[in-house]
Amino acid sequence: MSRNVKKCFGISVSVCGGIVGAGFASGREVVAFFARFGFLSLLFCAVAGACFYFFSYIILITHLNKNCKINNKMFKNTVKTAFLADDNMIFTCILFLCELIICSAMFAAEGVLFKLLFESKVFIWTGLFLIFIFAFTIVSSERNLVHFVNAVLTCSLLFFISLILFAGISSFKFDLLKGYKFSCVSLVMPILYVGMNILTVVPLLKEESEVLHSKRDVILTSMLIGLIIFSILFVVCLIILLFGGANIKSEMILLEIIKERSLVLYGIYFFIIFLSVFTTLITTARGSIKCLVKCKNKYMSTFVVLIMAFLISNYGFLGIVDQVYPILGIVCVGYFLLLFLKNKSIKTAKMAKFK
Repeated sequence: MSRNVKKCFGISVSVCGGIVGAGFASGREVVAFFARFGFLSLLFCAVAGACFYFFSYIILITHLNKNCKINNKMFKNTVKTAFLADDNMIFTCILFLCELIICSAMFAAEGVLFKLLFESKVFIWTGLFLIFIFAFTIVSSERNLVHFVNAVLTCSLLFFISLILFAGISSFKFDLLKGYKFSCVSLVMPILYVGMNILTVVPLLKEESEVLHSKRDVILTSMLIGLIIFSILFVVCLIILLFGGANIKSEMILLEIIKERSLVLYGIYFFIIFLSVFTTLITTARGSIKCLVKCKNKYMSTFVVLIMAFLISNYGFLGIVDQVYPILGIVCVGYFLLLFLKNKSIKTAKMAKFK
């Protein structure tokens, strides 16, 4: 494997690790956006993977070269306005909202995981307090090992869910999930899912683009991001469709499916989810703090963001993922669409002026 391929692979798994949080690893997010529509949702996973490739490529190539060759000049201007302008207040506000909501979902997920471990509320609240302290310490420091941990977790998650799928199929014990009937909503959900997630990793994509030096690197990195996300989505979705019929309302549906088959696998996957939740909490908290450009005190901004996320987490993990996440997707896609239409109207006005 060449040095360039290793570099692109490292970037792609790090970015994917930023996307894979509690909702993804637990299966709840996959149910909300994909699996609830039945086996047709496997096709939507492919659509989501293609969209991740497309948007990753556009963001990386636009940041790599401000005069990049994108056929649609109006679309290139839209991307620059949406993602790359540091003084874009609307984008900053939407990004802050997305990062904060996802961070709060991670706090809620940690609470759910502690409830599975402990019955006593004292232990649960103690665990959440320790998570808050650890998060504050890591986020407010300059050290950043999250990218490396994200990369390891992404590879571990893909291997482990493939193992679970193989073990489940080998047992011949199925509990098929009966999805909703096909509707226009089912077509929109993958786009909303990508819109919400791609926006939250924009700072990470911009940061990683600094080590990419050619269009070839950008294409390879984008393809790997799309392929990895599709692979994890497809396997998780298939597991839920084949074995998750009785656990459709569970907050940690994948854990419930695994628990019914092996306590050893359950323990291992519990640890993977716990780590993925914590690293996503750190990543989104850092993303939220970067949006607070006027706050010079890093400790104060870290404290405020974590307190806000903790308070919002009281809405519940299930409520945030099933109800708030789709709304965030609508906001993100709507924002990008409005910018595109705005640039189109500006182009039309200029053409009319020259005429």
